Amino acid sequence: MTELAQALILKGSLQSQALGRRAALADFDQAATLLQRAAEASATPSPLPIQDSLVRLHLAAARTLCELGRLDEAKARLSQALTLLDGQNGAALADLPEWRQHRAEILTLRARLQSEADPEAAAEDYRKAIASLADLATELGEECSPTLRLRWSEAEIGLAQIYLDQNQTTGAQQSVTASLSALALDKLEPESRELPDWRLQELVIDLSRCQIELCQGMARSALDTLRQMNGRLEQLQGIAGQVLDARLVELQAGYAVALAQAADLLGRPSESQPILHDLLSALDDIQGRYAEDFGPWLRRGLARMHYRWALLEFGRGHLQAAQEACSQSLATLEDIARNDAFAQFTGLRRDRAESHILLAKIHAARGAHDLAMESLNRALVLQQ
Repeated sequence: MTELAQALILKGSLQSQALGRRAALADFDQAATLLQRAAEASATPSPLPIQDSLVRLHLAAARTLCELGRLDEAKARLSQALTLLDGQNGAALADLPEWRQHRAEILTLRARLQSEADPEAAAEDYRKAIASLADLATELGEECSPTLRLRWSEAEIGLAQIYLDQNQTTGAQQSVTASLSALALDKLEPESRELPDWRLQELVIDLSRCQIELCQGMARSALDTLRQMNGRLEQLQGIAGQVLDARLVELQAGYAVALAQAADLLGRPSESQPILHDLLSALDDIQGRYAEDFGPWLRRGLARMHYRWALLEFGRGHLQAAQEACSQSLATLEDIARNDAFAQFTGLRRDRAESHILLAKIHAARGAHDLAMESLNRALVLQQ
């Protein structure tokens, strides 16, 4: 039963990554039932294989619930996983490398869950996870697995985003540099370095570096890197083929927004138009096909793309197209904010305010001053 449960956990994780998130939760529920039966049939209380599978199950379910915007349920799952790690056999197993990695991954996901609601607590969780993974990598030496280094790199990028959201570019840059060092690409076998997960993480690191440069006003350097990234993104999409990868979709959205921002800062907004248009069309189609499984995080990325398209159209004097794109962005953001868990997210409030301000400019340009004032007043409320 334990082997079948492990297979269901893996199946659910793969389904979740491919935007089959509600189906993934059904797999996790089935796995939980099997593990419960296995525990009841076992002569040994809380045998290690079952405990390990349960921790993996709760962590996988928490990731999926997070992506669906069910943050309270995700936090509950993480608490269950931590309870298992600290439970009956916790003290005896605390030094096991796998147990330590589980704990670090739980802290990393918990940090993401609270990254906007409580950035200080999130940063602390990231730092704990990073310290644990770094210590473990040092202790294991040549035996350190590439996957452990990947998780370490992901935690560093999460911390970098916390710094960036607070305009602390020095701290963000240090974390991005540490993220690349954690991957230790020079120690990877060539075959491993070409695997999608590592190629994706390299691109995530490059995008984070570009976002820092944009925050610092270094638009030309950022744009050069973004141009170079395009070919690598297309290669990665080619490897994925017809199989969707939510992580790649998120990366594409972030890339499109950064490219549009860099081009706009340099007075060349038309340079981003073809890529922004194509990615908007592709991601709109994916959202239409996967509906609720698309999740609020990806919807927010897509809303930012629509906002950038609205800016581009406004700059070209296409007021109707600009208003439609801006209204679409705003409608998505307002819908996400109806989820109480997201409503007070600082970044989401900022995104909504920016969209209201752009909509006010569009209304003013069309002579609709009452509507412009209404949008501005809403933006002011969100910025308080």
